[in-house]
Amino acid sequence: MIPDSNSVLRNFQKYPIVFELAGSFAMWTDPSTTPCPDSFPIPPYASIKGIFDNISKIRTATTVPIKIEICSPIKKETFTYNSKSPLVNEKKNPKTKNITRTTQIKMNILRNVVYRVYATTYKTMSTFEIEKRFQGINALHALQSIIMRQIKKGQSWGDLFMGQKMFPVNYIGDFREGFKVQEEINMYIPSFPIIHYEQDGTQIISPNSCTIINGVYHYVK
Repeated sequence: MIPDSNSVLRNFQKYPIVFELAGSFAMWTDPSTTPCPDSFPIPPYASIKGIFDNISKIRTATTVPIKIEICSPIKKETFTYNSKSPLVNEKKNPKTKNITRTTQIKMNILRNVVYRVYATTYKTMSTFEIEKRFQGINALHALQSIIMRQIKKGQSWGDLFMGQKMFPVNYIGDFREGFKVQEEINMYIPSFPIIHYEQDGTQIISPNSCTIINGVYHYVK
């Protein structure tokens, strides 16, 4: 089921999910920049969706990111790490005689990032199916309450990270003083990930380009 924009925005009025997300480093990989990857300034739809699913998810409803605000200057630096890949030619250490396939990969990552995330909940079953299987349960409100409670308690089903597992989330919670939307940031990204698949195989399509206006990007318009 592809969420209808009007329905999603109406749901946000009833079941808003709002929080601040921050990390010392972040890597939202731009697939068009390999073999030395560069990072998007904001997380793609699938990356934010993955954070929500790691916090909590239920069968009858899902989360839909609506918009994101950049609350820190965009700072990038080069990060180098060792990668063991079967595609790399074997190298033999003359001293230890060990054979390795290690190579160094460089990528441009974001440093000290802070975002404000806005989302809502959306049903994954028809109203008839929900009422038939789960009588008296408001699935949208239930998922919203679970996620906000998990965030407040600092709990999640899996580790939360900023694009890659080596860059964990440092903070997730209420908006903090001292951070504001960077309204001077205006960018156009011609290539942005457009497809995300739900666990049940449902295809979610987001725009194929990204326009950040006054530090804000709308996943749903």
